[in-house]
Amino acid sequence: MLLGRVRTDMGEYSLAEEALLEARAILPNLQMPVRLIECDVDLGGLYSTWKTPHAKILSRKYATESLQAASSTGETRFLAEALACLARIEIDDGNVGAGLDNAQQLSGSALEKNPSASQTLSALVPGSYTLTPASITQPGTYVDSIFAANPTTATVNAGAAATTTIGYAQLPGSGKLWVPFTTSIGGYAEAQLASGTSQPPAIAFAGGDIGRLEALVFDKDGNL
Repeated sequence: MLLGRVRTDMGEYSLAEEALLEARAILPNLQMPVRLIECDVDLGGLYSTWKTPHAKILSRKYATESLQAASSTGETRFLAEALACLARIEIDDGNVGAGLDNAQQLSGSALEKNPSASQTLSALVPGSYTLTPASITQPGTYVDSIFAANPTTATVNAGAAATTTIGYAQLPGSGKLWVPFTTSIGGYAEAQLASGTSQPPAIAFAGGDIGRLEALVFDKDGNL
């Protein structure tokens, strides 16, 4: 494999291909899965540089195989190399979003996802991850309701899956229209506003509970 890397660096791509493919044919018989991953990374890198008619297909093939193998063995170093190789291939192929996604997984930093339900993230580097959920706005006819969840952590071990659940709760100040009165303030729910009838507020605070009304302040989520 070393010869193949040297040939690649020297631009002798056909000789590099010959050396790497020869190594790849031998490695499975030697029971050396880590070296096989490394060889596939080298082949992915070779074909991403050597622009032959089938280079895109071959580079993606070997990079994907190395990523799958590295994920199953939990070899962090080669998982990182496989992700870097695949990220470069995706970007060179014009798939910038997919390339950046692989690059973010490589760094183990922020993985920005927008799932609408359960979602599985694959090819993660083993370690501890913090999931920081964004707030969700449920539009209403008259007022919007906002739901939020606390950050949670998940520890990913090599060759194993980790599961975590995020629970959302409605922010109490949202989903209501707040109206100040002379000595109190009331919050009217969406259903009350839609009814078109005169009703007392769903929540009311008297002046003694809230202090001076002129000092009341709302945040961006509608909380007092």
